[in-house]
Amino acid sequence: MKILLYYSSHRQKEEFLLSSDFFNKTNFLKKNTDIIINCDNDHISVDELKSYIKYETSVNIIKSPQIFPSGTCTSISGNGIHIGVSESFNLFDNYDYVIVMTPDCYITNEDKIEKMLIEELNTENQMIVDFHDDWNHVNNYSCDFFVFKPKFIPNFFKEVDMENLIAPEIFLKNKIIEKNIKCKIITREGSLSHQVDNYGLIHNHDLNIIRDILNNQLKST
Repeated sequence: MKILLYYSSHRQKEEFLLSSDFFNKTNFLKKNTDIIINCDNDHISVDELKSYIKYETSVNIIKSPQIFPSGTCTSISGNGIHIGVSESFNLFDNYDYVIVMTPDCYITNEDKIEKMLIEELNTENQMIVDFHDDWNHVNNYSCDFFVFKPKFIPNFFKEVDMENLIAPEIFLKNKIIEKNIKCKIITREGSLSHQVDNYGLIHNHDLNIIRDILNNQLKST
């Protein structure tokens, strides 16, 4: 199995250092995964990013032009995820899975994700998406973590309409329906409260909380 972990980044730097520490504790992911980091911030250089990256696997850093000015609301600037995936799509041919993540979403434990990827490899499902149902993401899918099989879906990410931008979660949901993409739907219990969820993921902007989780894991090993 060949997996690509694709990070879409704008402002994050130290997040990659912490993410590297979590990744380097894994077995399955470290054995099977390459990493691409796509940064669209004109003020962060490749060399600066490299100083935070300690992943024990192949890492490719891509610099994309900054499309949205700093400070743009995330309901708009979040579309940079889809734009970046679209521009990189030709790099995905040799992979069974592409896992798209934001750098402030961390894999603290790989066990549930490993089990899911193995079980889904030969199914008809083309994507794995996290269903959100709250006031901010009603009936939409999360963009901080989703998975697709690049050999079996079209590059619908290129269809972001820059003249009529919508929230990236809504775009993802609309394209899945429009293209009739077969999905495994997961529910990440605890993710909306920024806790470690039932898939071993946590999306939290407080780096002290992430450091505490990591340090507690290191103490227990």
